Amino acid sequence: MQGYRAVSSHLAGWTGSIGAFVRDLDRHGTRYLAFTQVSSLEFCQYRYYLESVKRLRLRPQPDYFVKGHIFHAAVARYYLGIAKNRVLTIASLHEFVDRHKRSDGHHLKNAISLAVQKAHVGWEVVAVEEPFVLSLGKGMPPCIGVIDLILRQGRHYAVVDHKTGKNFNDPDDLQVTIYREYIRRRYGSESCSAFW
Repeated sequence: MQGYRAVSSHLAGWTGSIGAFVRDLDRHGTRYLAFTQVSSLEFCQYRYYLESVKRLRLRPQPDYFVKGHIFHAAVARYYLGIAKNRVLTIASLHEFVDRHKRSDGHHLKNAISLAVQKAHVGWEVVAVEEPFVLSLGKGMPPCIGVIDLILRQGRHYAVVDHKTGKNFNDPDDLQVTIYREYIRRRYGSESCSAFW
């Protein structure tokens, strides 16, 4: 399975998680690009080699990685609730953390509380944790990724990327460009903001 059409078709019929989808692409030796690969290469070339060339996964997973997954899952639950007119309470999200965190989740609960307090009010929730495949041009491997949150106000769209690392840097131009191009192609919108 190679190329944009094959990967896009495979994703359209996929019913599992995006992580399982990527592992399936890796098993088949499918070539693809992901923003996480680019940022990994910029951060640590050896890590990129291990993860993207050798296809090795860190075991056990670092605590920051586990926390990031739990945070994203909790915030996704919150916005999915909004989309279904069932707003979850902060207490229920803290219970979610307690069920999934191996140790003290105090910092994680604080981060989730802050995310709920700073929720994007007045926007329609279009998609939560939306996986995508984007053609970058003939002969290029397709770009795959996941947008944490897609919102809309009328004809204007916004993409939200929840950062869970220690450093909150300015948005990466490449990531913003990829997300905006996906919104333009998928939703037909020329107007798209990005929030981090």
